[in-house]
Amino acid sequence: MTMDQEFSLRRRKHSIGRHVWLRCPPPEAAACLRSNLGDVLPYLERANVVITVSNGGVTAETAWE
Repeated sequence: MTMDQEFSLRRRKHSIGRHVWLRCPPPEAAACLRSNLGDVLPYLERANVVITVSNGGVTAETAWE
């Protein structure tokens, strides 16, 4: 987990590998991921993906295809 916004932006633009971005306050991170884990797992099958997990759900972007 990082709070470094510059690093996070670089990862989103050049996603090599699999990245999970939690968009929730740090105290809620475990509960947020746990409640959305079933939606996250299929996206981890992609080669280069940025998965965004929030209390509102899960989205995924694949920059290199």
